[in-house]
Amino acid sequence: ADHEQGRQYTRGMREAAERLAAGDSSAAAELSANARGYASLLRDHIQKEDGILFPMADEVIPANRHDAVLEGFEHVEHEETGEGVHEKYLALAEALEREAAA
Repeated sequence: ADHEQGRQYTRGMREAAERLAAGDSSAAAELSANARGYASLLRDHIQKEDGILFPMADEVIPANRHDAVLEGFEHVEHEETGEGVHEKYLALAEALEREAAA
């Protein structure tokens, strides 16, 4: 459910940003509302992962398989997602944060 809600927020941000770029200044409030909703969703989602999911996984996945799981995550990040994608989006988020603060 969190992932679907996240897709709705990002879709709303994209649509509002396109309208804003086309000159519709009323889309700024919609863009901001979707961005704030997405940020809140991410904070809650990450807290669930860190506080519930990952500790549960540590208990369920045998300790001798932890390295293999980590290697699998690294494979997806580097081979399937693409090298530098994580860093690219982190830099984008930081730039947007600076711009919003200005």
